[in-house]
Amino acid sequence: MRYLFFFFFLLFSHGTLSFGKNYFNSHCRSFGRLKLPSPTGGPEAIAFDYTGAGPYASVADGRVLKWLDASAGFVDFAFVSPSRSKKLCDGSTDPALEPTCGRPLGLGFNYKTGDLYIADAYHGLNVVAEGVPFLFLNAVDVDQETGIVYFTDASARFQRREFMLAVQTGDMTGRLMKYDPRTQEVTVLLRGLDGAGGVTISKDGSFILVTEFVTNRIQRFWLKGPKANTSELFLKPPGTPDNIKRNARGEFWVAVNIGAGTAVVPLGLRLSEEGKVLQVVAFGTGDIPKTISEVQEYNGALYIGSLALPFPCFPFSFFSYLQLPSSITGPESLAFDLKGEGPYTGVSDGRVLKYQGPDVGFTDFAVTSPNSGGIATQLAAAAEGLPFRFLAGLDVDQGNGMVYFTEASTRFQLRDMQELIASNDSTGSLFRYDPRSREVRVLLGGLSVAVGVAVSRDGMFVLVAELTANRIRRFWLGGPKANTSEVFMELLGKPSNIKRNERGEFWVAINNALGPPAPPESLVMPLGLRLSNDGRVLEVAPLVGAYQISAISEVQERNGELYVASNISRALASGNTTQLSSDATGRLLRYDPETKNVTVLLRDLSGAAGTAVSNDGMFLLVSEFNANRILKFWLRGPKASTAETFVSFRGRPVNIKRTASGNFWVAVNVPNNQSPPTTILTGQRISYYGTILETVSFDDQYAVAMLFLFLFLFSFPSTILSNRIFIKLPLPENVTSPYSFAFDQLGGGPYTGVTDGRILKYGGPKVGFTEFAFTAPNRSKEVCDGTRDMNLGPICGRPFGLGYDHSSNQLYIADAYFGLLAVGSNGGLATQAATSAEGVPFRYLSGLDVDPVNGTVYITDFSTEYELRDIRQALASGNATVLSDTTGRLLKYDPRTSQVTVLLRNLSGAVGTALSTDRSFILVTEFFANRIQKFWLEGTKASTAEILVGLEGRPTNIRTTSESFWVAVSIQSTPTTVPTAQRIDPYGKILESLNFAAQYDSNLLSEVHEYHGALYIGSGPSTDFVGYFKD
Repeated sequence: MRYLFFFFFLLFSHGTLSFGKNYFNSHCRSFGRLKLPSPTGGPEAIAFDYTGAGPYASVADGRVLKWLDASAGFVDFAFVSPSRSKKLCDGSTDPALEPTCGRPLGLGFNYKTGDLYIADAYHGLNVVAEGVPFLFLNAVDVDQETGIVYFTDASARFQRREFMLAVQTGDMTGRLMKYDPRTQEVTVLLRGLDGAGGVTISKDGSFILVTEFVTNRIQRFWLKGPKANTSELFLKPPGTPDNIKRNARGEFWVAVNIGAGTAVVPLGLRLSEEGKVLQVVAFGTGDIPKTISEVQEYNGALYIGSLALPFPCFPFSFFSYLQLPSSITGPESLAFDLKGEGPYTGVSDGRVLKYQGPDVGFTDFAVTSPNSGGIATQLAAAAEGLPFRFLAGLDVDQGNGMVYFTEASTRFQLRDMQELIASNDSTGSLFRYDPRSREVRVLLGGLSVAVGVAVSRDGMFVLVAELTANRIRRFWLGGPKANTSEVFMELLGKPSNIKRNERGEFWVAINNALGPPAPPESLVMPLGLRLSNDGRVLEVAPLVGAYQISAISEVQERNGELYVASNISRALASGNTTQLSSDATGRLLRYDPETKNVTVLLRDLSGAAGTAVSNDGMFLLVSEFNANRILKFWLRGPKASTAETFVSFRGRPVNIKRTASGNFWVAVNVPNNQSPPTTILTGQRISYYGTILETVSFDDQYAVAMLFLFLFLFSFPSTILSNRIFIKLPLPENVTSPYSFAFDQLGGGPYTGVTDGRILKYGGPKVGFTEFAFTAPNRSKEVCDGTRDMNLGPICGRPFGLGYDHSSNQLYIADAYFGLLAVGSNGGLATQAATSAEGVPFRYLSGLDVDPVNGTVYITDFSTEYELRDIRQALASGNATVLSDTTGRLLKYDPRTSQVTVLLRNLSGAVGTALSTDRSFILVTEFFANRIQKFWLEGTKASTAEILVGLEGRPTNIRTTSESFWVAVSIQSTPTTVPTAQRIDPYGKILESLNFAAQYDSNLLSEVHEYHGALYIGSGPSTDFVGYFKD
């Protein structure tokens, strides 16, 4: 556990932890705000046009505003209501006026046409397709390649002003839809969403993400690829997600609000395209809204929207407001036009405002009413004969112009939100609107309050968030799974909008309570999760602490900045804590996925909060928040179906998680008996038998965020290496030296290159390793199989670095004698891709890594003077000439052009290489120089290199894992060598050092590769197995 709490210290000490960009600050000290015109508030969503202008923000009075600059501020940009009155609506925050004034929620630009698409809770996309009127349009995004607009209808049953009714009733009539501006047709992509909120399309246009604020989840709807027209859970955030926005790197920012009423804490989550949380940004100052609707990153700033406040967004690099006109509130969402002007934002009085700089501020830009200038054109109001009642999220496939959007419910409107959530409604849908045919197609129905939506960068799938289901679904648009959906990610809280960043990752806004209903304020948290394209959490950004944004709707990353929006209605009230403290109606339940039956195991619990199963399956623990205790319910044995007190506390227990060793960690709020009384947040480690083994206190200003991460880390696969089991995966007879590892897109493998020139694939414990591919065109099995003679390398080959390009389904191989090669999924003889760079032949290729976004292959040439066998002989003899060689190179291979570029020269034994998760830099290890260099690919330092860290020993291969790197290092300790694995952060700090002498004696380690929580160890010539560490 020392590793875990050290991680807490790094994130939440009074210093800052950088994540490679200037806005990655866990305390948000550089947090700023763009003031809306007074009294405008509620910026739900944010958008930027193709020139970078903006943000545009949708606000509570029905307008979309645009940020011009610091002097002009926000000005009116657009509005949506056909009967909007400026006198009646401007500055309004009255939910009863929303059907008249409009309530724009989702925003999205088509970067090719410059059009801004708006999903309005009451006025839809303003065109009829498949016959279902939009009742509660919520969020919008535009595919910049195709012009397709993706948007959400939060509910087909409730309107915006009925938002709470939709939430309370569990309305599941939300839809994700797509609008095609060429055909002016709206298509429903996804139905049955639980409060469809935010929507965003992935950078490559392959999928859409949609948030569901009723079920606290984000779904992915696939637009392209094998899963096209299917959806799956993308992420289940720890709170209620709202808008979700993609940044310039293809990641996503989602606004998340944890808790309810006055106890809401807002977060911005930055997500990868795989659904991995890359960053959590906490907002928690008295000046920041209790709830936020959107977080959007744009041009080095983070913009936050909130339905309840008179300012829409906050640049993350400085702290300032963009003030709305007087009495105007609710900037729900933001957008920037093609010139970079804005932001534009929709406000509560039904107008769309445009920001003209600090001297002018926000001015009217548009309304949906034909009685005023700047009215938006209605594109779609219904699908399949059913009016849109609650459109929520929207995203646009920039490749084909298709619009994906969600309808949270077909039963409830936005104003019925409480009833919607309470009803367990599952009428939400994901839609696709085709602008060419002007048709709206329902892609996915039965969603539990479909909110945010985002299409993947390659257009293969769409993600949609289900608010009440606390999950993200993926709907496949292309590929073998086309028109099917699947759970992309189960979340810890309620998701809202989901947005793709420039890298193709996703940010989803999540709002979550860390305790029972109506918990203390310290136990709620909004956060942003950054998710990878395959549903992994890359980053968690808790939006709490000094800024007190209690609920968020969208987290959007753009141009290196994070934007957070907030849209939770003022009508949301905190629960009755007096009634809660005496309530004893809690239950412990068991769900059988085969029979789909739910069984009540235990009744009359006093605030049933967390639960955890013992590692042997003998019993189940459940914490009782109000009773200050944990009960043990026996599942097996002589006491089966009975309960007893497991342990009692001085404070209130919340969530409980089992560790790999079989102990349990529980979060407990302990009173400190001061006047006035306060609470200390603690983590208590409990043994299998109920003994308190350890108590850790979180009593500083960052306690909330620390407690959240404490729980969060035990809710996701851990990368902590303690308590792991070492397993040997034997190689075939006489085969040795597994150097590097790769895994295919289905998780098959590991694949590894061995001494005799083959690439082997692991087929499980019954099959073991079998031959998959080889590199030498004239290889003889009789001569080569099982050989360890390095002099046969030119005949048999020697594969070193491996990397799988999942998009092309090719395994790339760096062979010491045959250069760069690639082989398809059927294996066999690999095809030679490159043998030289700038006319200089490869002498000894070693390391390899593949850019998962564009397929670029990075390789290292150990030396241009010496071959592998020369280096081996020099190491054995101490040849000073060879050991001082500095002709190594870092290279880049472009599979589209088949060109090899030299990025870095004069390296001293270039071995391994690893690309950072944000693709902004690449690392290369220098074997002879005992160091790692960082070569910048993006930013102000692009095409320059610097020393990242000097090491005690000789490094070999290096691999990326989450936001850090594993490097294999051989440390000389007279008279032997100690094989070591060191985990370093992007700034060269050594986070962890592991000694493998017990498993490998003094053998050289070649690679430490982390995959799905396990470590795979590559090693030298005398090793006839693959080392595998698992929980």
